[in-house]
Amino acid sequence: MLSEIDKKILKLYHSDGKMEAIKWTMQVMQSNLKTATDYVNNLLEKNSGYVPALEKNDTLNSYNNNELDEMMIKLYKEGKKIEAIQMLMQIKKWGLKQSKDYIENLIDKK
Repeated sequence: MLSEIDKKILKLYHSDGKMEAIKWTMQVMQSNLKTATDYVNNLLEKNSGYVPALEKNDTLNSYNNNELDEMMIKLYKEGKKIEAIQMLMQIKKWGLKQSKDYIENLIDKK
């Protein structure tokens, strides 16, 4: 089970990118860059399919299209097509067919 700190790191990673997650980890853990980077990398490796739940104050636009596309491609290549579809449905508030078609078209383009 993930700690609240780990959830926050993963949420930062998904919304603001890896560097922001590392910066925040450095501050919270009062660690150096290498230690924070290693911690975040290890956390990401162990929780590659983790998708943070959207909270009431999160905006759907907190994910730009390029970041979202990259996450979809990564999940798909890891064999996690269902997780990618579910994530897209949650973020974009799309239905199953629209989300599935979007991901398939995205993969066909790459």
